Amino acid sequence: ALTLSGGHVTNAVNASVSNDVVGVSLGAGNVTGIVHGADGTPLSNAPVTAKTTSGDSITVTTVTQADGSFQMNLDPTKDWIIGSLDPVTVAKATLSLPANSPSYTGLVLNLA
Repeated sequence: ALTLSGGHVTNAVNASVSNDVVGVSLGAGNVTGIVHGADGTPLSNAPVTAKTTSGDSITVTTVTQADGSFQMNLDPTKDWIIGSLDPVTVAKATLSLPANSPSYTGLVLNLA
């Protein structure tokens, strides 16, 4: 891990230093999915939150892209609850993601 301003860069693919400038290439998120609104259409700019359910209390947040997709980098050795909420309709959904899950990609959150 490379520490920058007190934070940590995880999932680094490559790092370099040139003329006192640090360049870091990050891998894609290890958790990917899509959020659908209550009407079934992909929801853009929806908040997505992941929280650990045991051990350290960790929260990771992001928002969906225009096509409703999201990606996050989560520790695969921890149990997570991932949720989303439509700020307009207040429709919501959550799903559990157990530690060492065989697949963290293609998750679907259907808000209701």
